[in-house]
Amino acid sequence: MIKRLILLLVMVWTLQILSAQQIDQRIGQLLNTSDWFGLQEELQSNGDAIQTPFLKLLAETMMAYHANQPDKALVCLNKLLENHQTDLGISNVVNLLTLKYIILKSIGAYQQMDRELSIAIEQLKKQNGAEGLEMLENLFNINKHCIGYQPLSISKPAYDVTVPLTIDTIQAKQTLEWFHQSTADRGHIMTIPVTVHGQKHAFIFDTGASGTYLSMRKAKQLGVKIFNDTTVVNGKMLIHEGYLDSLQIGNITIRNLLVYVGMPSETDSVFTFDAILGLDCLKAIGESQINYAARKIVFPAHPTPVPLTGSNLLIDNIPMFKAYRGQERLIFKLDTGDDSAELSPRYYQTHRHEVDQYGVAQTITKGSYNDISNKRVALIPYITFEVGYRKMTITPIYVSTDVTDAMKQNDGVMGMKLIRQTRKVTINLKDMFLKLE
Repeated sequence: MIKRLILLLVMVWTLQILSAQQIDQRIGQLLNTSDWFGLQEELQSNGDAIQTPFLKLLAETMMAYHANQPDKALVCLNKLLENHQTDLGISNVVNLLTLKYIILKSIGAYQQMDRELSIAIEQLKKQNGAEGLEMLENLFNINKHCIGYQPLSISKPAYDVTVPLTIDTIQAKQTLEWFHQSTADRGHIMTIPVTVHGQKHAFIFDTGASGTYLSMRKAKQLGVKIFNDTTVVNGKMLIHEGYLDSLQIGNITIRNLLVYVGMPSETDSVFTFDAILGLDCLKAIGESQINYAARKIVFPAHPTPVPLTGSNLLIDNIPMFKAYRGQERLIFKLDTGDDSAELSPRYYQTHRHEVDQYGVAQTITKGSYNDISNKRVALIPYITFEVGYRKMTITPIYVSTDVTDAMKQNDGVMGMKLIRQTRKVTINLKDMFLKLE
């Protein structure tokens, strides 16, 4: 199973809202607990009633960031940093600076990022060891390689682009007992043909990858300019960045990509995979329609209208979607690079009695990017939930029972086990919705 390539960005807000206003306290609580769907709902219902100016701006900033609205997020960030540094405190200011530069890099504003980071670092050095300085310095050093490159751009035809979808089997280089069990549910991922410099290559279609990825072997084969410095993914693994001038998906051309490039000793140690089409490209395209049974993916020229149920998708490094089990709201990560599905320790903590009653305790081995670990789980018969008006049943499904990890703000990951049960999955990263048919 391929784990998401996720840049480490942990925002811990230390907000102390002195206002007696109940709505302000609620907003502060939602920010402190990173409950982005709760924050979205509160802003839609009571945003105009927020009394504390910096709190309103901070909520709008985080909402714009997670709703894939970088321009709006930058406007709010600049207002916060210009007018409310005293209200925020130094640790939150550094968090916001870090977020600002990550957004600037994501939109290709490399020169602006270099200029502003240099000023911010010098100012923070005068603060005598301000927290977060090392993170900003790392961002500054990595960004140096990008100066001179153009931002990512895309050319799309005025008609739908359809590409064939292939179901491939992940190859494990090591003998993993778990990998040969339940073969109907494990080891199968989606790939699509991607053309680079006139040659077609199979790329994993992976909403769980925050960026497009190439193994070192594949990157050298494609002529990627590889930067020497490394960055952190998954919180612990080092990986290179590189520059790829262009790739084509059908008649869609994406130019000026910053790609992740795996270090050979790590990417080759567990699984064999060479190329992943990640969220950077999928956001640029805007909408993807997975027709699993027909074995094709359509990138429509005209986006699907927002469903009557509205937006149910946000991005927290990878897409997460809102589902309901009766009146209970569930938050799942949408990871098409995950070959199955799994419920999280947070779900187990909330539903412990039910899981203990119906689940079968097991220990399984999970594999990811240069990482194999044993996990305590319970195998339960099924879970049923609704996404929009569509009822889904996943059967059976593992529940991770390690409650020490229960602080994660989601109820699990839905991967290929969800996709395989649908006729069509629409992932719209502009209007931010997931539609299952």
